[in-house]
Amino acid sequence: QTKIVLDKYQTVVCKDESGRFYYAKGDTELPESERGPGPDFFLPPYHSIVKQSWSTDLRKEHSTFEDVWLFDSRPAYMNYEFECRTLDNVTLIIDVTFFWAIIDVKAMVENTTDAPGDTCTHARSTIIQKIS
Repeated sequence: QTKIVLDKYQTVVCKDESGRFYYAKGDTELPESERGPGPDFFLPPYHSIVKQSWSTDLRKEHSTFEDVWLFDSRPAYMNYEFECRTLDNVTLIIDVTFFWAIIDVKAMVENTTDAPGDTCTHARSTIIQKIS
């Protein structure tokens, strides 16, 4: 069995034998009740690591993706591009760069399986509303 070792900024989501999620965090400054079994532990029998499939393509159309199981809470850059039309039928290609970080892994896992894709879809919707 492989030992899971987490850095201070990493979180792993695990599922127990009854299907309940629990969170293992690498931050040793957190109390054990918040940290879970981290920063280093073995996965108990009949438990599994929760994986998400995140879009990695520029247009976030899920044509290329990566399986993510180790959630990194450090700030990161993400690029996104999409086309839209103005009211006078002019086609625009919008290129957006996000500077983002995961603040709450639990809320993210409960609400999405593709955080980058959903973030970009929301941004696209907001931008289209403003330029249309």
